[in-house]
Amino acid sequence: MPGLTRRTFLRVGASSLAAVSLAACAGTGTSQRPAPASGSTTAAGPGKLTGKVTFMAWGTPPAVVERKQFCVDFDKEHPGASCSFILAPGNYMDKLLTMVAGNDAPDVFFVSPTNLPEFIGKNLLHPLDAFIASSHYDIQDFIPAALKQYQQSGKTYGFPRGFGMEAVFYNVDLFHKAQLPSVPADLKDTSWTFRALLQRAQQLTSGNGPTKTFGYIVNPANSREWMTYVWSNGGEVFNHDYTQCLLDQPPAVEALQFLQDLIAKYRVAPTPAIMQTTNVMNMFDSGRVAMSISEPFTFAQRRKDAKFTWDVGVTPAGKHGRIPGGGGVGWGMYAKTKVPDLAWQVLAGLSGKRFQTEELRDGTTAPPRLSVLNSKAFLNPSQPPAHAALFIEEVRYVRTDPQPPNWPEINTALNKEFSYLWTGERTALTVAKAAVAAVTPLLGKPIA
Repeated sequence: MPGLTRRTFLRVGASSLAAVSLAACAGTGTSQRPAPASGSTTAAGPGKLTGKVTFMAWGTPPAVVERKQFCVDFDKEHPGASCSFILAPGNYMDKLLTMVAGNDAPDVFFVSPTNLPEFIGKNLLHPLDAFIASSHYDIQDFIPAALKQYQQSGKTYGFPRGFGMEAVFYNVDLFHKAQLPSVPADLKDTSWTFRALLQRAQQLTSGNGPTKTFGYIVNPANSREWMTYVWSNGGEVFNHDYTQCLLDQPPAVEALQFLQDLIAKYRVAPTPAIMQTTNVMNMFDSGRVAMSISEPFTFAQRRKDAKFTWDVGVTPAGKHGRIPGGGGVGWGMYAKTKVPDLAWQVLAGLSGKRFQTEELRDGTTAPPRLSVLNSKAFLNPSQPPAHAALFIEEVRYVRTDPQPPNWPEINTALNKEFSYLWTGERTALTVAKAAVAAVTPLLGKPIA
């Protein structure tokens, strides 16, 4: 999470994240959508449930079109029911909590795994286990790590809507031009290390000024990226029960220093100052960056914007091996919904194979279901990347985002201190110590 102020950096990081989120939702039309998944949880059965049901999420225009069409299909399948989608741009959490306080909460809504402890603590989520059992809903099809994010104390509080996994996206044409071997696609490869990535980035960096080509790019807005490096090097962000922040320990500090050195020491990655007028996606898709860590939700946008051949490879291995980060938002049911059976039908449909396949085709998410991940919709041989199948194997290696209490405050504190890391104003050790000092009090703070 020299020559540029921290305030400016934070603005740049936010714009980069917004751009990546936009890419995740790129896509076209929604004609001939499949009907939502059925499987009633009551004796009434599909088509006999009545009432109004709402669901809320953020999203860009293609995602909004998909969800509105979902409601059209849902109403056709359930005569007497009325489904509506609420778009929540901007500060999603504030809007949701305001609606809860006003007794106007949506029946189904987006839940981030990092917010799960807070949502459970505030009694916002309805456990889904009884619905799953009575409807025989298929949860075995979910990537285990993806589903586990929404389970706590033996209960299931949500289903994953997407599940991004980190990989190195690279410009095949730049690699060929430099006569360099491709980034390995084998997760068991031992040659592709931190040092190997640095060497490759140095060989791919060329030019000066506004036309300079960089071998790599660090995305400050993507905490999952720096966590991938920390974990792969044997470091930890927190201890197992989230009572300590461990970023000041040597393995974590070493990994963070490596990332800073790519920018400030070796100059193979653009500085935050350079990023003021662009973003990570644009830098890669315009051909100015040879390697970037990203996730499958960007496939559709890259296929549209990148005018070169690109592919994916594994993340580099550190002293502890290769541990790519992963995670993604999901759907949960409001604990006090007045229409739990209808809400379940909506949640089950949004999380089902058919609707998730449509979201994948439109490029608005990365599939959390194994059946979709293994489908032709994802493994499309006619479109890049050629090695999309590595994400199927990566399921066994991925580590999900940490879920400490008070994550929003913790994330804000981390981003504040890490801004000095990315600008090169302070060493990784200094930044890590400051981050630990800022985060530690928040770990023991009761959820408000």
